Amino acid sequence: MMPNNVEIPIEVLCSGKPEVFDNFYGAFGYGNTDFTYTAPYKRQYQYLSAYNNHGKYMRIHNILTSHGQGDKFFIEDGQNYGNPQHDGQPTPPEHYYYDKVVSRVESGVLRYNWETVDQAYDVIVGSNMKLIVEACYIPSALRSHPSAPSYDLADYNEWHDFIFEFVTHLINRYGLEEVRTWYFEVWNEPDNVKEWVENPAYFLALYDYFVAAVKAVDEKLKVGGPAVKQHFGSFGAGAITIFKAFMDHCSKGINYKNGMKGSPLDFISIHCKGGRPGFSRNPSTQTMFDSIKEYAEILEDYPEFKSLEFFNDESDVVWSGNLGVDNESWLNFRNTHYFPGFVCKMVNQYITIVRKELGLNLTIVDSDNCHLHWEKRLFSGNRSQFTPFFTYPSTDLLRKSIFNAYILLGKLGNEMIPVASAADGFGNKFGALATRSSSGVFSVMVWNFEDGVEDDINERTINLNFSDLNVPVSSKLVHYRIDKHHSNAHQVWAEMGKPKRPTLSQIEDLRSREHLEMLEPVKDIAKTTDLFLALDMPMHSISLVMIVPANEEVLNTPSTLEGSREIGGNGNEQVFLSWSPIKSDRFSHYEVYRREVGTEKYTKISTDYSVDISVYVDSTVQHQVSYEYVVAAVDYFGHTSNKSSSVVID
Repeated sequence: MMPNNVEIPIEVLCSGKPEVFDNFYGAFGYGNTDFTYTAPYKRQYQYLSAYNNHGKYMRIHNILTSHGQGDKFFIEDGQNYGNPQHDGQPTPPEHYYYDKVVSRVESGVLRYNWETVDQAYDVIVGSNMKLIVEACYIPSALRSHPSAPSYDLADYNEWHDFIFEFVTHLINRYGLEEVRTWYFEVWNEPDNVKEWVENPAYFLALYDYFVAAVKAVDEKLKVGGPAVKQHFGSFGAGAITIFKAFMDHCSKGINYKNGMKGSPLDFISIHCKGGRPGFSRNPSTQTMFDSIKEYAEILEDYPEFKSLEFFNDESDVVWSGNLGVDNESWLNFRNTHYFPGFVCKMVNQYITIVRKELGLNLTIVDSDNCHLHWEKRLFSGNRSQFTPFFTYPSTDLLRKSIFNAYILLGKLGNEMIPVASAADGFGNKFGALATRSSSGVFSVMVWNFEDGVEDDINERTINLNFSDLNVPVSSKLVHYRIDKHHSNAHQVWAEMGKPKRPTLSQIEDLRSREHLEMLEPVKDIAKTTDLFLALDMPMHSISLVMIVPANEEVLNTPSTLEGSREIGGNGNEQVFLSWSPIKSDRFSHYEVYRREVGTEKYTKISTDYSVDISVYVDSTVQHQVSYEYVVAAVDYFGHTSNKSSSVVID
């Protein structure tokens, strides 16, 4: 035990009754749609889909007002959301009115163009992710005038017909069974619209015609909302008004489309975060969960909806993701180990507070932290899982520590095992989430995290005791760690002196430390029924302890290896490689091999354990030299798969 540490006992009850554990936190989002098919975002998706149990859902703004111009409006005109018709922005010039999805010909008939929809959704579906289809905002052709606000709707019947054609197109392109696994959400934060808060009937009618159109295509498609913000102080003042009106309308209001009682509702969505700039309690898990409790209390009046799927589909540490360290210095936590610590604690508390205490059917927690374009330079501190070497729109990305949190969470099993502790502060200041996979791997996430950005307080020794473990012969003990000095490229950068333009050598050093790191080497465990581990944990740290039984099964051979030669952030030539991730809870890392074309011998160019996802950047290539690459997967016992098929990079 480290000096002055408080010892905390936590019992993992391995023989206790298990519960289903699902990847409810595996959803992300950003705005807007048109960034999706740009080169930086395509690269981001290669990372987001590069690990086992990666993000399952993506929620993006502006699909119905996509313009096909990529990031033009962000780069050339400084529009934060890359969309000139986003609410709150100045009225754009007339030539900006060219959202492409629907237009009106001279005869007044609507003409549909699904090109931008397909460009965006093809990237997402091609990355093995599903959609939360957010029908926000109203296309300019459906408004009373193209320059009218983006919530202005001229004709509800036209809105119904447009949504019907939109959903029909999605099914024709992606298949009915696939689209049935998606969610259709009517809007994003309708409480931002003053007119709707003053008279919710306009929003409720929009929903009635929307859900009628979706269900007319296929009754099994899932539709919901209202995706309102949280309410604290003067922030989100209309959110509760809209939420109550929406629930009451879906329960017993007169349907604006068919005149019947109520409106179909398959899921309920809200947006609750840990604070915002200017709010005194920043950032705070209590702020997040107190806000969720406020909505849960309202739902008590609607028992018919209590079992519906419940989303917090913008669950972030704070609001104002377009702000970075240049605006608010304390937002630097987005660059550091604090961010993953918050998220891992939050995931644990969603189980104990939202599922168990409140009894809600929580199925999706969406972190709206894929705004790569806001990360304008190296570690600018915006709401992104990656940071670019030098300036956006670089595709040369470095992983932030938060990305490692999702890799760590992806290693949890599919059954939750009970844990217990009598220590004061358990579940709030420190805690554990224990799981077991179908193949018998125990994975226990342990966290020491108190809200606040101060690190140098309350180090604790977590005494983790596994009772009735029944470890078989030839098991391995694996210990991953995220803290100030592990899995944290920002700390490496800080120790370099925070160079604005890292040298190639510095870039290689940063890449060698950006992955999810082990605290100690993999160890053997003798056959035993009990196991005791003392984990020294500094503040805002996370450990993942895995007990991996031996298995004769050989890991699958990595497949679909592909690559390209490109120019790196500092002007160097490099090769970017990607392949399909290995889906095994015994997977440890990849080995990357290279040879010059025309030679016989491959050389391993990756360092041990550093390639933990299915992408790799080789920055040691020479100009006009052709290379051939292969990749192998390694398990925690050191067993190596067959090498992949090769790819040649000229």
